[in-house]
Amino acid sequence: MLNAEQKKYHLVQLDSGAINLPLQTGNTQDADEIRFCIGVDSMQNADGAGEGDLDPANAMYWTWQSGYIDVKIEGRSSVISSQNHAFEFHLGGFASGVGTLQTCAFHLPAASGFDLVIDLQQFFTGIQPGISHITSPSPKAVEMATHFASCFQLRPK
Repeated sequence: MLNAEQKKYHLVQLDSGAINLPLQTGNTQDADEIRFCIGVDSMQNADGAGEGDLDPANAMYWTWQSGYIDVKIEGRSSVISSQNHAFEFHLGGFASGVGTLQTCAFHLPAASGFDLVIDLQQFFTGIQPGISHITSPSPKAVEMATHFASCFQLRPK
């Protein structure tokens, strides 16, 4: 079993295309799975604003009461039926019933390398018609965060 990475949280921005997030994994010869969370756990949320990637200056923190935004997706898409096809999804929340933290786990392929990809087309085509705006903790935010996590795939190189 590999040790958990020292840096617990990474703010990942996809606005510039592909990302490269180097992880310190140690010896991967015995690893058979990769596991990560999307979002901020309830303990960190309850502790309030953090620093580094959790600094409120990064625009991913609502307030002490609502906590962190786990996933923020904004823009325009032809599959969104709002005016100008604009959408704004700020998915977060950690209270009972509206926790949006998602865990992804993948069996590592036998190939020597892999890419972790997110299929944003799958994300957009899976959005219910008429939804274009979620900006507070809610059951709908939980549903959309779960859908977002399901769009990740591990592909052998």
